[in-house]
Amino acid sequence: MKERMAYRTALNHHISLAPIAKFIFKALILLLLLSGVLLFAGNKMIESKDISKLAVPAHFELPEQLGNAFIATEDKRFYHHNGLDYIAIVRATVENIKAGGVVQGGSTITQQLAKNVFLTNDRTFSRKWNEVFYAKKIERTFTKNEILKLYVSNIYYGEGAWGIEKAAKLYFGKQVDQLTLSESAMLAAIVKAPAYYSPIQNYDKAVERRNIVLKLMEREGYITHAEYVQARSEKLVIHHDIPNKPIEREKAVS
Repeated sequence: MKERMAYRTALNHHISLAPIAKFIFKALILLLLLSGVLLFAGNKMIESKDISKLAVPAHFELPEQLGNAFIATEDKRFYHHNGLDYIAIVRATVENIKAGGVVQGGSTITQQLAKNVFLTNDRTFSRKWNEVFYAKKIERTFTKNEILKLYVSNIYYGEGAWGIEKAAKLYFGKQVDQLTLSESAMLAAIVKAPAYYSPIQNYDKAVERRNIVLKLMEREGYITHAEYVQARSEKLVIHHDIPNKPIEREKAVS
C-alpha cells in the first residue's frame, strides 16, 4: 500500500513537472536560435540601428544609491551582461509557466531603454528582435554607467513626469543629488506601474513597493541592514500640484 502511494506521489510529481520541463526546453531552443542569429547576422543588423537620438545628460550626476535601487529592482546582473541576460530569460520563462501567466520579465535595463526610446509596446516577434539589436548597439556605444543614466532619464514615473529629474522635482521638490535612500527607492518602485504606485494617488501601495525595493537592495549588498531599517522608517514628504503645498506623512512607515 505504501509503495503504491509512493508511486502515485512520484507519478503526480513527474506529471506536474512535465509542462515546466517542456517549456524550459523550448526556452533553451529559443536562446540557441537567438544566439545563432546574433552570431551569423547580428553584426549587420546591430550596426544598422541608428541610436544618434540618445544623448547622455551632462547636467547632472546619477547618485550611486539611486542607480543601485534601479539595478537591484530591474536588472541585478546589469554589470555582468552585454545587453541580454540569458539566465534571466530562462528564469522568467519558468516562473511565468509556473504562475500560468506573465509575472516576471526577462528584459534587461538596456532592452527597456531601447524599447522606451525607439520602439512601441507591441508584443510582436519583430519588435522583440529590434529591441535585441538596439540593445546590442547601445551596449557597444555607451558605458554601463552611461546606459544607466540614459535609462533613468527616459522612463515614465507617473503624474506626467518623464525622466528622473522631473520625477524628483514632482514628488519630492528636490534635485536628483539631494534624494535620500528612501526617496531613491520610492522612485525606483514607481516605474513598475506608475499609476498604481503613485505616492500621490496610492501612497500606501507605493510605500509597500518602496519597501520591497529596499529589501532587494539589502539582499544584493548595496545597503546594510541598518540602512534598510532606517530608510524603511523614514517619513516621506510628497509634493504635488493640487494644492500647491507639500503633504507630510507624519506616521512612521512600518
